[in-house]
Formats: sequence, C-alpha cells, structure tokens
Amino acid sequence: MLKTVFNDTILKRMFKNASVLFSGQSVAGLMGLISLSLAARALGTEKLGVFAIIQSYILIIDRLMNFQCWQAIIKFGADFLKQDKKEDFKSLVKFCTILDAATAAIGTFTAIAIIYILGRWKGWEQETIYATIAFSFWILFNLRSTAIGLLRLFNKFKLISATMVTAAFLKLILAVFAYIFSGNLLVFVIIWVIAGIAESAFLLFAGWRQAYRETGDNFLKAKLSTVAKDKNIWKFVLSTNLNQSVRLASREFDVLITGAILGAAATGLYKIARQFAWVLVHLIEPISQAVYPELAQLAAEKKFADLKRLAARTAVIAGSASVLIWLFFTLFGKWILSVAAGKEYIQAWGVMIIFMFALVIWGFSFCLPAGLLAIGRAGKILLVQIIAFAVFLPALYLLLTTIGLVGAAAAQVIYFVVYSLFMLLFFVKYISKAKLC
Repeated sequence: MLKTVFNDTILKRMFKNASVLFSGQSVAGLMGLISLSLAARALGTEKLGVFAIIQSYILIIDRLMNFQCWQAIIKFGADFLKQDKKEDFKSLVKFCTILDAATAAIGTFTAIAIIYILGRWKGWEQETIYATIAFSFWILFNLRSTAIGLLRLFNKFKLISATMVTAAFLKLILAVFAYIFSGNLLVFVIIWVIAGIAESAFLLFAGWRQAYRETGDNFLKAKLSTVAKDKNIWKFVLSTNLNQSVRLASREFDVLITGAILGAAATGLYKIARQFAWVLVHLIEPISQAVYPELAQLAAEKKFADLKRLAARTAVIAGSASVLIWLFFTLFGKWILSVAAGKEYIQAWGVMIIFMFALVIWGFSFCLPAGLLAIGRAGKILLVQIIAFAVFLPALYLLLTTIGLVGAAAAQVIYFVVYSLFMLLFFVKYISKAKLC
C-alpha cells in the first residue's frame, strides 16, 4: 500500500511542489510568529487585542470585497492552454487583473469610510482610528490573486515560497526595530502594511513575467470581449469569490465577536492562541495549493477515478501529520508559549489546543473543496460554507457567553465538523455523477 502511494507520479510531483511551499511557509511562519511575539511583548495583551481586532476587520473587508481570481486562472487557464487558445488565456489574465485592481480600490474606500464614521460615532481613541485607516491601505495593494494563480498554474512554487520568506524577513527586521525603539500600535500596523505591499509587488512582477513568457506577448493588449461575455467564467468567479469570502471572513469573525463580548485583553490572548494553532495551516495550505492544479488537470482529462484517489491519499497523509503536530503542542505548548510570547500568555494554552484540534479535522477534509472546484461545483462549496457559518455564529456567541474564551475555540471545532461532513457528502455525490457523464 505505502509503496503504491509513494510511486504515484502525480502524488510525488504534487508533494514536491507542496514541500517547496511548505519550506517557505515554515520559515515565513516562524518569522511571523517571532514578529507577533515581539508585538505581544511590546504592546501587552490589551493593545495586542486591539491590533488583532483591527487586523481581522481589514481582512474581513478585503475578503468580502476582493475577488479571489486565482482559482479561475487555474481552472480556465488550464483549459485554454490545453486547447491552445492563447488569446483567450491572455484575455482571462487581463480580466482577472482588472477585477483585482477594481475590488481592491473599492475595498480600501469601504474600510476607511466605515471605520471613520463608526470610530467618531463611538468615540474611539484617535490612535485606534488612525491605525485602522493605515491598515486599510494593505487592501489597496493586495493585488496578488491573479499573479498567484499564474505561478501555481505553471508550477513556479519556488517563486511563491521565496516571496513569502522575503516579506516575512522584512517584517521581522522592522518588528525588531519597533520593539527596541517603540511600543507604538501605529508603528506595528505600518510594519505589517509595508511587508504586505512588498509581498504583493514581488508576486505581481513574477506572475506577469510568467504570463509574458508563456504567451510571448503582453496580456494587457488582449481583448476582453471573449472572456467578459462568458457566463461560465462569470458564474465560476462569482461563486468562488462568495465561497472564499464566507470561508475567510469566518476565520476572522471570531476575533471581532470575542473582542465585543470579552474585551481587548482576552482577544490578545486569543490572537496568540490562534497564531500558534495556525502552525497546522502552514502545514496543510501548501499541500492544498499544490494539489488543486493537479486535480484541475485530472478533471480536464476526465480522469475522475484518479482525481478521487489523489484527493483521498493526500488527505490521509496531511491529516495524519496534523495529528502528530497536535500531540506535540499538547505536550510542549505551555513551554513554547512562555518562551515565545511571555508567561502572561501561558493561559492561552487550552484555547490553542482546542483550536488546533479543529484544524486537525480540517486536515482530513481540505482536499474535498479542491476536488469539487476541479469538477466545476463551486456553488456546492459555497452552500457548505454558508451552512457551516450559520451553525458557527450562534454557537460562537453561546459558548463565549457561557464558558468564556475557550468557547471561541470550541465553536471552531463545531464549524469544521459541520463543514467536513457536508463537504464529504457533496464530494462523493458529484464525483459519482461526473464518472457517469
């Protein structure tokens, strides 16, 4: 069995790409943890909580407004290139680039307008309002979606990995200076924005250069008419955008609701617990990013049995690795929190372990939405996200108000159980239908 798994050519190529991303995300994630730990020590639990609330607010606005075009680039880009339709491919890249830019501008304006009006109405501190406005410009320069899609489509995972590491290193260097010379909230916000802009700029350059190399022409010269009138592309883009918005916004709503119910200091503890639990995301997301192009290729070739087998094997490997990491943090998590963030954050250990267990559940199911996307069932993914989120929100409120901070992590467990069960149901159903077509 194991010999068969590791002799699988597609699986080996996919894990080779995933290992490249994982190495980059591991280094970037470690530097990110150090940067956050420096911010935690400099700001204290209450100010760190304010920082977490601001960051979550910006991420929610960005996810709700900013189209996630990378999936369309991979899905339809693979089809166009397979059919040698380079003009349609260039038109697709231009279309997605324009969507990235337009939605980023709208998102930035929306974030600034809401916080300015709400901050003055609620009488918030000027430092909080200015820090949130400054963070809003992260949205304006977050134009990376199309570029990431291009780099993933053409297996340029080393460039993505190098970009993450470079941006994380820049953030760490600046965070060190901020820790030594200033404990100011606004300074740390500006550091996060600068690192985000640098990462986006490098990805844009790399992605656009790759598009030029593959087509031999500037994609900005392409006509939009063919792609812009394609109802299937519009339907896919809108469905995946709503799906990504609900999924990624749900990752941040817990921070805002925790802040509203328990206050900034508790939110600071929750931010640290989440960030350390996110180690599992750094393990799984590189595999997720590497497996989707492979699944899309198999779907384009109508090899649905191979698609199902690849998704299952990948999920078992990633899920098993997640369990081992969870056990490690269960045993040594308190010591890690004490050394990294300070003794005042040890009380976040229980929250971290429960949150990480929720991500272990996700580790066994993360391939399911990628498989549904590959066979064009983006609408079903959105439906699952809505169902899981509808269960998650009342559960989060109820658990926070009854058992406190641990309740926020427990609500995540409920979310991922519902999410995984419905994803599995739809995956089995529609893969079976695809085989019969």
